[in-house]
Amino acid sequence: MTKRLIFTVSEGFGVRLHSTKASKKDGHTTYFCWSLCSIFISTFIFGLPLAVAEEKFILQPVLESVVKVWDKAPHNAFTSLIRFKGSFYLTFREAEQHAVPNVGRPGGNIRILKSHDGQLWNSVTVINGGINKDLRDARLSITPAGDMMLNTAFSPHDSPSAIQSQVWISNDGISWDGPVDIGDKNWWLWKVVWGSDNFAYSIAYRSLNNRLFDTRLYRSKNGYHYEILIPSFSVDNNANEAALVINKNGQAIALIRREKQKNGLVCVSENDYKNWRFFDFGVRVEGPELIELPSGIIIAAVRVPGGAAHTALFSLDTNTGQATHVLRLPSGGDNGYPGLVWHKETLWMSYYSSHEGKASIYLAKIKFVKKRITPNNQKDSKPAIQDNRVSNLRKEISELQKNRATLSIKYTDMHPDMMALERQIREIEKRINVLTGEAERETQ
Repeated sequence: MTKRLIFTVSEGFGVRLHSTKASKKDGHTTYFCWSLCSIFISTFIFGLPLAVAEEKFILQPVLESVVKVWDKAPHNAFTSLIRFKGSFYLTFREAEQHAVPNVGRPGGNIRILKSHDGQLWNSVTVINGGINKDLRDARLSITPAGDMMLNTAFSPHDSPSAIQSQVWISNDGISWDGPVDIGDKNWWLWKVVWGSDNFAYSIAYRSLNNRLFDTRLYRSKNGYHYEILIPSFSVDNNANEAALVINKNGQAIALIRREKQKNGLVCVSENDYKNWRFFDFGVRVEGPELIELPSGIIIAAVRVPGGAAHTALFSLDTNTGQATHVLRLPSGGDNGYPGLVWHKETLWMSYYSSHEGKASIYLAKIKFVKKRITPNNQKDSKPAIQDNRVSNLRKEISELQKNRATLSIKYTDMHPDMMALERQIREIEKRINVLTGEAERETQ
């Protein structure tokens, strides 16, 4: 199911004077109201001025495009995306498989791609794990000094839970200094973020027995040396992978994966990061990521596990912890672990998925279209996301049919290339049927 994001523009954005006076005339009471706007401050949401008080708008996320950017390793997964010195940098793990390989086998490597425009990508760096040393999820951030930092962890093949978190630093995205061990041994600082106070923060976890975990909050002034801010962070022993974002007001928001079939955990703290409020996210999540949009809306990107596992976007209300599903990305099977960047009025999203075969790296571009709520459409709180997705899939079919027509000049229908195109078309048609059915059920 998909929903729209709704926000209200109130009179608080301007200075407005009001007065009222009642009078009796012909047995009826008449109210006169004058409204004087002495000062009006233009407020911009996604760069668009909003000058009407008390109006509500719908933000419709529209999937503009999805492209596969990398699939050269047997298993390509666990992404992070960032803008650094005018270019995109996309990092992910390459390995033989999703899990830690067997003893004696090569471990996972960290590859970094660079693109000036988000379309043409070049590999600029590979950090090798080596035999019996598996490098896991890599995450990118920008330090207060203006360098790019990559934090990851290595797991020895003979003892996968014996994690050691590490960082590398680069001033050009190509040459990297490291690794430097960070945090305590066996504690995975899964994602490091920088606050406006110039401190680095990370919610780390340690594996116990029977899929149970400890969590703690770390803080660092330089990204290398970490102190424990909260020794025991979560409300239970089911929490592990944690996304963290510190918004423009200094508020910290976290979304944590939990095991034992438990829903994700939303955590919110006001400035001191020592006192937290906890909420149930409402659905199970894996590999979470968070971003604050220019409007102040918090977007969560996650893998939703289960029989129909997929990668999706949610909006997050930090006052209540309520999550609203707003977009499902083309994905399936082994998938998720996204990276998010806001650039040129567009949400850029990296993730991996195996819905087209082996686990590969994808890049999606998502627009947020502003639409004013009117009396005619106010009852309908569901966007046309399903329609947009179906339209995009039909465009894919049209392109495939053109390719098939070109190939049919030289090949018969039984040629492997022709058969492969036919299979792709059939798979897309199945997806259209599923989406159409979901849309019909949502309108009932």
